[in-house]
Amino acid sequence: MSDQIQISSMRLITLHVPQRFIEALDELVAKGWYPNRSEAIRVAIRDFLKEMKKIIEMEHNKTINKDYQKQ
Repeated sequence: MSDQIQISSMRLITLHVPQRFIEALDELVAKGWYPNRSEAIRVAIRDFLKEMKKIIEMEHNKTINKDYQKQ
């Protein structure tokens, strides 16, 4: 799978999340959707960053189009 990341390229971060998020993650793991919390969080971050990249590109294209129309 192309989205898999080698462990050597990963960095450890610490964050505080609400208990309800932990419970939801544990439920996903218990149902077999993810092997563990860490993988579920990695997937969520990856998907979030992909979506943000799309939004940023769309905003950039809007700016370029506005500038072009002014000419």
